[in-house]
Amino acid sequence: DHLIHLTDNFGIVQFAKLTHPDRRSGYTLDDNARALVAVAFCYSKFGASRKNQLAIKQRRDLQKLINTYLEFISLVSRDDGKFHNYVKGDRTPDQVRNESVNLEDSNSRALRALAVTATTASLPQTIRRKARELLQDRCRYGPRFESPRAVARWVKTLCLLIEKKFYLDGLDPEKALRENCDQLVKHYQNSASPDWQWFEGYLTYANGTMSEALLIAYRITGEEQYLEVGKVTLDFLIKQSFVNGIYVPVGQDGWHYKNREKNNYDQQPEEVKAMVYALKACYSVTKDEYYDSLMHRAFYWFLGDNSLHQVVYDRTSGGCYDGVGKETINLNQGAESTISYLLARLALGSV
Repeated sequence: DHLIHLTDNFGIVQFAKLTHPDRRSGYTLDDNARALVAVAFCYSKFGASRKNQLAIKQRRDLQKLINTYLEFISLVSRDDGKFHNYVKGDRTPDQVRNESVNLEDSNSRALRALAVTATTASLPQTIRRKARELLQDRCRYGPRFESPRAVARWVKTLCLLIEKKFYLDGLDPEKALRENCDQLVKHYQNSASPDWQWFEGYLTYANGTMSEALLIAYRITGEEQYLEVGKVTLDFLIKQSFVNGIYVPVGQDGWHYKNREKNNYDQQPEEVKAMVYALKACYSVTKDEYYDSLMHRAFYWFLGDNSLHQVVYDRTSGGCYDGVGKETINLNQGAESTISYLLARLALGSV
């Protein structure tokens, strides 16, 4: 309900004041790509076999959202094979921000969202065809990423395409998968030390995505090095993130740099979602109940099992608060936080 509330006929609005969309904040490809993945996952759960009136209405609502997010992605496509990220409240591209910020994160999210939509068999063929056409058009340029998180999302996308036997002209997914996984391993080798088993010299946002990508790639390739690095980095992240049985993700106010103290606030829902998915991937590969238990414990952060002992998911609105501060909850319910909750909850339901 809150996702629908945040979405107009152009896209999902970036921020909210409490539960009310703040249209002056504009729109981002980041959020519309995230929302597309969440809604596609949600749609697949209803299944084509459910024929009751409620299910039919829900599918219609979800299809409308999917078409909106797909059209947004199409509108922010650039002639060089990439995407703009920031769109102002008047629905024009924010050229200053788009030219001054690294867009790898948003571009990798968009490619993954298109791949998820194109390969979700239960979606109408017209939707899947449009997603495929957009993805094929972007892949003609041979996507290349340097940022570890963007590389990791591209790895997840390639794994999905291989698993679904979904091939695109000009893209060799098996070759690209190994090249990008090797790139992540190199990041790890260049940054790791005995007391810092990580891909970079700092922990910032969506950290679990990198470990998750290598663990999923191991499932596809059987390459032991991907399992080894994926697991050792996830174990390191677990050690940094669980305190006396409570999940305490790194805070965005200073992050956690090597050889410095970790900053615990403000904790962001996106980091929680990334940890849930990383733990799920590790459990799916190792079948070790330890990771399954931690996955649920991390998810309970949304439900009050956090350092403030306050519920972050708002059952009344269906939205999610924007973060956990040192003393209070951020009561705004913007797009990123709400989508992060939905994705984490969907992951839990598919274990």
